[in-house]
Amino acid sequence: MLTPPIPDDQASAELQALFDEARQRLGKVTTEVRMMGHIEPFARDMMHNHLEVVRNGLGFLSDKQREAVALGVSSANHCVACVKAHRRKCLDLGYSEAQALEIIAVAVECAMLNTLYTFRRLAPGDFGKRPSPLRSRSLVDVSLDELTVQLICLSVSAVNACQSCVEAHVKKARDAGASDDQIDEASLVAAVMTGYNHFFRLQHD
Repeated sequence: MLTPPIPDDQASAELQALFDEARQRLGKVTTEVRMMGHIEPFARDMMHNHLEVVRNGLGFLSDKQREAVALGVSSANHCVACVKAHRRKCLDLGYSEAQALEIIAVAVECAMLNTLYTFRRLAPGDFGKRPSPLRSRSLVDVSLDELTVQLICLSVSAVNACQSCVEAHVKKARDAGASDDQIDEASLVAAVMTGYNHFFRLQHD
């Protein structure tokens, strides 16, 4: 483990204040706060971002929608620890085991298409005019509602910096009834989760 958790008896006064805030707001000092506490401003920022954006939300997405985005983005970012944690949260919120796997499948197939369309946009020549032989049925043939699928896809597409994919999935999300506030909140969840995903991958890769 690159950054071991800091126990209470080794925390500075400044970090103890953060631990006290975590106990008040989270009910405990989480392992990630203790691990990130080696750089106190970093730990404070990440705790705030996760609490306000992912856990509590901004009020535009439901808890289930935020967790679907968090699980999908964690899958796209290859963070096994985060996938396990957010899969459990999805199940706690009422998703079935099959639906949790559908969220992962949607994220994986979206990432596959992100790679293809990013290449076709960047590469010289007429690659963008070629038909695609790739199948992606999980983007349409799942039990998840269309809005949830599109929120996952636009978030994963943002992570993978596929401009045409982001544009397409934002349009589809709007067509499915999403407001711009919901779309923006999904992008914020994706941003925060990407930070967490990278941090935890560093601990275990």
